[in-house]
Amino acid sequence: IGLNLGWVYLFMGVVIGSAVIPLWNMMTWDKASGKGAVIAAWSGLALALTGWLVGARIQSGSVSIANLGTNEVMLSGNLIAIFSSGIIHYIYSKFIDPQDFDFTTLDANIHLVEQDLSGLGVEQQDKDELR
Repeated sequence: IGLNLGWVYLFMGVVIGSAVIPLWNMMTWDKASGKGAVIAAWSGLALALTGWLVGARIQSGSVSIANLGTNEVMLSGNLIAIFSSGIIHYIYSKFIDPQDFDFTTLDANIHLVEQDLSGLGVEQQDKDELR
């Protein structure tokens, strides 16, 4: 087929790069919209694939595996994926569906594995025995 590992690695950025900023926003921004993250990721993917294919056509005059694998074309697809989805998610979350998530609720609902003693017998929970 003419693919090498570098081509596949760079193509992964075009395909999954559009999820990076929306997921980051979901983990760090209290106004981030879940619906907006999904819309932004899929829209960013569509824009990235379009830009990637158009970039190969403009640069080389045709679309082939070799032309799609050039650094400039791969860079354009990756950048379009990352930045378009970030812009789409910001606009959607800021103006269309703003949320107000309270991150302090995570502490109450996340239990650490180290503190889970379920399934252990009395002997296995003995502090002196564990030393």
